[in-house]
Amino acid sequence: MNTLGIIGGLSWASTQQYYRMINEEINRVRGRQASAELLIRSIDFQPVIDAQVRNDWNAAAGLLCDAARDLERGGAKTFLIASNTMHMVYDQVRDAVGIPGLNIFDATVAQIHANGLRKVGLLGTRYTMSLSFFREEYARRGIDVIVPETKDAARVNEVIFKELIHNQVRPESQGLIWDVMARLRKAGAEGVILGCTELELLTRERSQTSNPDLGDVQIFDTTALHAMSAAEWLLGTSSYHKQ
Repeated sequence: MNTLGIIGGLSWASTQQYYRMINEEINRVRGRQASAELLIRSIDFQPVIDAQVRNDWNAAAGLLCDAARDLERGGAKTFLIASNTMHMVYDQVRDAVGIPGLNIFDATVAQIHANGLRKVGLLGTRYTMSLSFFREEYARRGIDVIVPETKDAARVNEVIFKELIHNQVRPESQGLIWDVMARLRKAGAEGVILGCTELELLTRERSQTSNPDLGDVQIFDTTALHAMSAAEWLLGTSSYHKQ
């Protein structure tokens, strides 16, 4: 089996979900006691957050480039960044090493296209929801995204940074996320992208909400989709394009 390198710690709460999901799929397919050949370079998240706040994406990129080089030296044959926001610097990280990467946008959009959708809501950190980079990445892949109103976006960002990156799941925050998704649905979204790798912690059970405005909205969990693309690469069954 090939060896995958994961740049993690962005946050540790979502990195553990990647580890679990990838290994569950490997074991489901291969059976017995099979597990994934992984290298995880978990970095300190605080300097990355500090760089984000300063709008110093080059500094943030440097931290991830160093991590990617460590993974390449360790024998990884491809890498992924276990974060949506830090795909802002994906190209810089990819160019810093001689191995390809698995891009979270490609993994997500492949499923959106497979489900026949063109317009979806996007939830994530304030960077993901406000910076044009993310909308443009989806747009060039044929997907139109809409984001929450300012008040909703601020609350979602607060939940991510004050609760989810610490692996804290509060019932009131679960309700908030479902309500924000319902408002995106009313605004015309056919589906909703969970564009932060921690958000799946709040949406595991749809029975947590009875909001009638959600209707049959489809949810695209970027963590699960990215992890599945990684597992398929490890198994050699992927038709997904590495870049």
